[in-house]
Amino acid sequence: MRARKGSLASLGEVLEGLLRRAGLDHRVRQGKVMLAWKEIVGPANARHSWPLKVKDGILLVGCSSAAWAQTLTLLREQIMEKIVRLLGRCPLREIHFFGAAFPGRREEEGESAAEPLPEKLGLRVEELDFIRQLTGEISDPALRRKAEAALASLLRQRKWHQERGHRPCASCGRLHRTPGPFCPTCGRAQGVQ
Repeated sequence: MRARKGSLASLGEVLEGLLRRAGLDHRVRQGKVMLAWKEIVGPANARHSWPLKVKDGILLVGCSSAAWAQTLTLLREQIMEKIVRLLGRCPLREIHFFGAAFPGRREEEGESAAEPLPEKLGLRVEELDFIRQLTGEISDPALRRKAEAALASLLRQRKWHQERGHRPCASCGRLHRTPGPFCPTCGRAQGVQ
């Protein structure tokens, strides 16, 4: 991504452009929700809740107690509205709050401790070339290396999920496990789901 003559593109603009071209911008917006959690729910609620992960478009949030989980569940619509105000649109289809007994990974989901984590997966030469092509216009070598590392991490995560049965949405490219060609969000927009 080249800046116009006489102006400098911010690091955020450059990375957002790279991620958009790689089809990973939806994951970035989900990450922004997690990073801005305190701003979204307010300091008091943030002291008793923490975003854990996004799975199939659902943000899983751990809470210090069942009472806090219930309170935040009642505020879910307001939280979703705040996310839309901050990000322009909500990259989540739902938020689930769990008390102190947050359910861990289940073996019936096909995940076992012996399986490699995403960071242990290798990338093919073509994938590495794709990353270098996307970051080739970044002139600062240190910044380019960081962008390459971030993109490699995102590609490894995507590859890991695809190996576990997630498919890219025919419309937005987001990985999903729902039946049909569209993720839940695009399926609703298409009137399919």
